[in-house]
Parts: sequence; structure tokens; C-alpha cells
Amino acid sequence: MASLISFSLLPKPKAVRSSISAPQTQTINTEKLEDKFGRKGIKFSESNNIPMVELKVRNGSSLKLSLSDAHVLSYKPKVYWKDEGFEEVLYTVDGDESRGGVGVVIVNGEEPKGGSSVISGCDWSVKDTDSDAIDALQVIDSIPQYIYQILSTQ
Repeated sequence: MASLISFSLLPKPKAVRSSISAPQTQTINTEKLEDKFGRKGIKFSESNNIPMVELKVRNGSSLKLSLSDAHVLSYKPKVYWKDEGFEEVLYTVDGDESRGGVGVVIVNGEEPKGGSSVISGCDWSVKDTDSDAIDALQVIDSIPQYIYQILSTQ
């Protein structure tokens, strides 16, 4: 049995208001992160002066994440249609600006259309890492007192 509901009866959505202080520039020391959070399958490094972490699980699947902006730069899962067994299905293209990958965008509902993300230009920091040392890894990357993004690979 189906029922109908009129959308005019539903409450109108309200714009989400958010506030964030001006971005604070911080230097991410990958050596300290490696000492504190590094373990099997979690490797902190720098490439082109960009701090990043690579998560790699037992079957070889891997994910690369830029630590300064929580941008997923590469995802390479195990696949069965290739002889080597791995295919990079998500990646960035280097140039004047990196293109591709996956990032987080939060738009202020009060700005006109096309406004920039309220978190662009903010520095992210590593809060914790976790793994079962075999099939799952995660890095908890956050903007202080604002938003948490948990990235994992399995």
C-alpha cells in the first residue's frame, strides 16, 4: 500500500550557518607524525613540499591523502582485471594547480551561488590513526574545532 505526502507540507530547509576563524598557517612535520602515528600500513611523507600520508592494507590497496587540505590524491584498489592486480582509479594531475582527486567542500548557504568553500585555505591536522594491521586503516584529519573527516581504506 502506497501513501502520498505533499511536499508543500514539509518544512522549508534553512540555510546552514557556519563560522570559522581566519585560516591559521601551520607547518606539518611529517617526521613527528611518522614517529607518533606511523605503523604498518600508515606512512607519512612529503612530496613537492606537500605533507601526505599513504594508507596501504594487506592486499595492496592504497590511498594517498594530502594532510594540509584533506585532499585524496590517489586511490589504488586491488582489481582482478589486471595482471598486476592494481589499478589507480582516482588520481590527481600535476600542473600549476593539482586537478582531480576528492576533496571536501562546504559552502555557506548565505553566500551567492558559486561562493567558495568555507574550509578552503584552512589547515588540517592529524588527530589520530587506527588500524587492525590487516584490512582497515584510518586517519582522523580535522580543522581545529570545526569539522572531522575520517578517511579509511579497506
